[in-house]
Amino acid sequence: MAVTSYREVIPRTYEHKIGGSPTATRVFVATVDAPTGSSEVIGSIGIQHGSPHPDHGNLTCDGFSADETDRHHVTVTYTYSVPDPEDPEDPEQPPWLQPDSWAFSTTNASVACTEHYPFVGNNVSAILANTAGDAIFGISRAEAELKISISGSRLVFNLAAVKQYVNCVNRSPWAGFPPHTVQCVGVSASPARLEWQDQVIDYWQITIELVYRSSSHDLFLPNVGFHVIAGGKKQRAWTYVEQDGERVKVPAPHPVSLNMQGGFLCGPDQDGARGPNGGTPDDDQTSYFGAG
Repeated sequence: MAVTSYREVIPRTYEHKIGGSPTATRVFVATVDAPTGSSEVIGSIGIQHGSPHPDHGNLTCDGFSADETDRHHVTVTYTYSVPDPEDPEDPEQPPWLQPDSWAFSTTNASVACTEHYPFVGNNVSAILANTAGDAIFGISRAEAELKISISGSRLVFNLAAVKQYVNCVNRSPWAGFPPHTVQCVGVSASPARLEWQDQVIDYWQITIELVYRSSSHDLFLPNVGFHVIAGGKKQRAWTYVEQDGERVKVPAPHPVSLNMQGGFLCGPDQDGARGPNGGTPDDDQTSYFGAG
């Protein structure tokens, strides 16, 4: 069983519609001495996936079919088209040996607003706080995110090993992105099968979803609370109000800003605070309003 000869059958076809890409076909007839396998016939002709068209260099072979017309003849039809940008450089390689493909899209996410621009026409930002230096919470803003999809094929897919990376953030620069800006949000895999080198091989088609956020995926953790460390002990944060003409001490109605030692960052106004880096952190031992 062997190919004794082959020849191209004329005419060749070429088609190019308005708004579309050109296509072409070529037909060969091979003569065999007995029924012969299609792969041997196609191998004898020598045209493979990705081979250029002899008349139209921008077209490459994207498929072929073999039709055994009788015991001694096989008709092979080749189709040509403009190669897709995602087509592999070497189409004869199996999917798991081909490079991964990347796709990008944008979306918006709601994130905590921690800074503002106090001056019109000035790009210098400031911490979002009131005039007393207390942080303002509960305000969110929209931030653009870049979604990255990486698709590829693998012979082996270890779910346990991959699972540990979901929700992780890069701790060092990766693919040109700074640390803490890229998060793995999902991994998907589906089984596939093909014939390669006369063997049927099972493999996995895998897609990894990543999200890039320029402000980083770090959480904003304000150093605030209802308690302070004053006089060497933890106690309820307080402030002062005027009650019946008297200055009385009451629990702070809102969380207060804290310094790195757990004391008041600014201090109650009536304690003679000296600004964001000063204040009077010590309790004056005055009982809260209403206490004995």
